[in-house]
Amino acid sequence: MIQMGVLDGDGVTGLGVKYIVSGKSLKLQCEKLGLRISRVELSIQGAKVEHALLPHLSADVTTKWFYTENNFYSFILGSMLYPIFSQLGVSSPFGVFENNLEDDVIGGFTLDYFNTTLEEMTAHKLSYEDRSGGGYCDIETDYLIKIYKGVGFEFFRKMVVLEFGHGGSCNIGWPDLIGVNATGVKFIEVKKKDNLTFGQVCNFPLIVESGMELNVFVVTVLKPS
Repeated sequence: MIQMGVLDGDGVTGLGVKYIVSGKSLKLQCEKLGLRISRVELSIQGAKVEHALLPHLSADVTTKWFYTENNFYSFILGSMLYPIFSQLGVSSPFGVFENNLEDDVIGGFTLDYFNTTLEEMTAHKLSYEDRSGGGYCDIETDYLIKIYKGVGFEFFRKMVVLEFGHGGSCNIGWPDLIGVNATGVKFIEVKKKDNLTFGQVCNFPLIVESGMELNVFVVTVLKPS
């Protein structure tokens, strides 16, 4: 347990507490993390539950919702880091680790780099398209840039430092849906009967502590009449 980082000489570590929370019920997990649970009944009719929730959320016309899940890491953060990877002669985080370039990535991720990269993304009309997993999601350039700005440099820097400086991993454990409105971004995690994963127990506090709204929706699937 000590080698896993769950225990040290003083007892249970912060990582150990997260392991313990990941084994609790969803209700207790959300209480511990300060998350609000909303419950909704939906007819799925072959759609993924996350996609089926989107029409329900569309009643709030002030917020545009997108299904990104762990692509928040692989695409959203990945696209932001790609220019640094390119300069270092690698194409992915694996290349960074193999060549011991972690400090170079962290050092290169500055506020000036962040803003310049957003300008280049806007100029090249970068967009997000996903047609995997039984559904699809498109995020046009304007909304994508709003996501980057809404999440903000400081949050992305935390992700970069965690991934490349602290031996952590940000590639899984992100909320299913991200919403964009005039004031910023907010997140929703969609559950049926399952609980929060260990990765979510690790990452969700980063979102909440950064002042972004994150709620959990528990969906009850209605049987066809």
